[in-house]
Amino acid sequence: MQRARTGFTLIELITVLAIVAVLAAVALPSYQASIERGRRADAKALLMHVVSRQESLFTEMISYSSVYSDLGLTSDKSPEGHYQLHIETGPSGCGPAATKCTYFKVAAISLKSSDQCTRLSLDSRGTRSSAGADTDFCWR
Repeated sequence: MQRARTGFTLIELITVLAIVAVLAAVALPSYQASIERGRRADAKALLMHVVSRQESLFTEMISYSSVYSDLGLTSDKSPEGHYQLHIETGPSGCGPAATKCTYFKVAAISLKSSDQCTRLSLDSRGTRSSAGADTDFCWR
């Protein structure tokens, strides 16, 4: 009497490995894109917070500011640490002791070199811009 063989054949194992490899090749780019979108949400939240604080400050002082502490910020990094904040005000030379700042542009610069959207910007007029990829793509 012969005993029944148990286990998998080499062909079955190779087939399963091929299927797993195809699934991984399809899923990995989608996963990485989701991770990047999540990181951009971190930058957008930071930008919206700064814009809100700038508008509050303008209501009180009739001037925008590029000083982080004036805006209630303790760091130039986004909450998750993926972006660095940069604030510009205008006209040139404006500030507390000089003329009032009537314009600002705030940018979140990616600290990850492989990010498609290397810079997201928002200004006092509500204009959105980006560097590295299409603005609509970066802001969706």
